[in-house]
Amino acid sequence: MKKNIIIIILLVIIIVLAFFLWKAKTNNMEKAIQNTEIQLQDTVSSSVVNPYQNTDVTTNIISSEDNTFGYDILINGQILVHQPSIPGLPGNKGFDTEQQAQRVANFVATKVKNNEMPPTVTNEDLNELLNNIND
Repeated sequence: MKKNIIIIILLVIIIVLAFFLWKAKTNNMEKAIQNTEIQLQDTVSSSVVNPYQNTDVTTNIISSEDNTFGYDILINGQILVHQPSIPGLPGNKGFDTEQQAQRVANFVATKVKNNEMPPTVTNEDLNELLNNIND
């Protein structure tokens, strides 16, 4: 009877040790995979070439409906973005002033220059750009 209890205790100890060894090996494998993923991301990020880095990115303020304003973003004189209305808002209403349109156009041009494509403008971006218009 004592022999059976000792054998059972030894088996339990062996099973527990095997589990902990397996768990340690799994954690090491997960860490290795994470490190490999980070290295791949770094490699891809550093190898991405910005096609707009050495180009002439300019803006042009345009007239829009109902005496409002929009903008064009040009790459080497060619229109990349034609935005006659306020981006991200429903309808066709443009900006109330040329200054508002220019501020957002400059923001979008910077995104293009930094290869942030597509050069989206969020509602938060608009609020910040248009509420701080006197800066």
